[in-house]
Amino acid sequence: STRARPGWHSKPGSALAYDPQQPLTGAAHIKLTALSVMNAIDSDVANITGALTADLQLAGTLGAPGFSGQTALKDGSIEVSELGIRLRDIQLALAAADGNVGIQGALRSGDGTLQITGNLRVDPAAGWPLDLSLTGTDLLVVDTPEATATASPQLKLKTARERIDLSGEIRIPRAKLTPRKIPVGAVKVSRDATIVSRATPARTAPDQPLPIHAQLRIILGDRVQFDGLGLRGRIDGELVVVDTPDQPTRGRGALSIHDGFYDAYGQNLAISQGRLLFAGPVDNPGLDIRAARTVGTVTAGINASGTLQEPKVELFSTPAMADADALAYLLLGRPLKQTSGSDGNMLMAAATSMGLGKGEDIAKSIGRSLGLDEVRVDSSGDTGEMSLVVGRYLTPRLYARYLAGAFGKTGSLQLRYQLRPNLELQTESGDKAGSDIFYTIER
Repeated sequence: STRARPGWHSKPGSALAYDPQQPLTGAAHIKLTALSVMNAIDSDVANITGALTADLQLAGTLGAPGFSGQTALKDGSIEVSELGIRLRDIQLALAAADGNVGIQGALRSGDGTLQITGNLRVDPAAGWPLDLSLTGTDLLVVDTPEATATASPQLKLKTARERIDLSGEIRIPRAKLTPRKIPVGAVKVSRDATIVSRATPARTAPDQPLPIHAQLRIILGDRVQFDGLGLRGRIDGELVVVDTPDQPTRGRGALSIHDGFYDAYGQNLAISQGRLLFAGPVDNPGLDIRAARTVGTVTAGINASGTLQEPKVELFSTPAMADADALAYLLLGRPLKQTSGSDGNMLMAAATSMGLGKGEDIAKSIGRSLGLDEVRVDSSGDTGEMSLVVGRYLTPRLYARYLAGAFGKTGSLQLRYQLRPNLELQTESGDKAGSDIFYTIER
């Protein structure tokens, strides 16, 4: 037989059961003056310091346990290596009583501060509901070679059994964004690509993270600078970002570019009008951009509309002129008839790579002015990448064709020589070097 412990009940052949009315009593006293042992918890944080004290009392019953007391972290600090920041002067106090834990905290980062207040309800059946408020001023949130930014958040964080809700606004008074250049050869994901297994698995275990539902209003101040990927200028505006599990992050609002310039083919094009319009996925805003260059009495530029993933770029000029001449003024500062052969090659490449409407027609017009016999855009090959093809007869029997490499790749030169009316020899140099003989049979 099994002997029951005080407050526990059992009977032969049954599992050990407990009396929910069994009273509980206990106490815990903790004092840690060195928190360096916590550095091994996460490789993204380091140099954790501070003093932790706790004075807790256990009461209630087995069926309804309760505790009270105080827990405090004083003079804490932590380095977040991924963000390049150090949180310091961390003060956190937890006061437990009557089934609730009051939360009060503060910290500093850079020259700014963050205040934390909230309450945790001791209710395991409800998922330990948490209600936090975070209020900050000029808080340094990132400081890396690619980005430096301060933020003044006003946020509400609530958790329940099945989800986390984050709401409020974040003001970014100052920031400097200098993203790295896109690596040569990088290819974006095709628009018709399908991402499988995007959905978040159903939460079946307590240790799985809760899904986050966020709606944040982001306000950019007048000291947010962007300098990268050929674009530089000041950006301001407001954007409401909505993030729902298993759905693309969506945005509503507009961001404007001021005092902006865009570097294209060695030229700084002044952006007289620049807006990104958000009414859907944040990675595909609408475009409303106008950039131009003035040479003497001639102004030439581009208007960009459509979306970031499907832009529509058109040339304009004052006074009005052919698109080929407008492009020559835009990139070279002179009309097409004053360009050299090397300039013409650059203009043709620009016409086909800048996403210009009628870009291939413009390239052909430039090619004809240079005396070329062939100008076209080729998308053949396994990857379907676009490349510019130009060709010209050097003699009645010798034809030279150049295929400009896409995405900065090395181009290739083809030479075809007619040995006889139905026999040709072709050589190619570049990534794929070789020779071929073509024999033509007419029927």
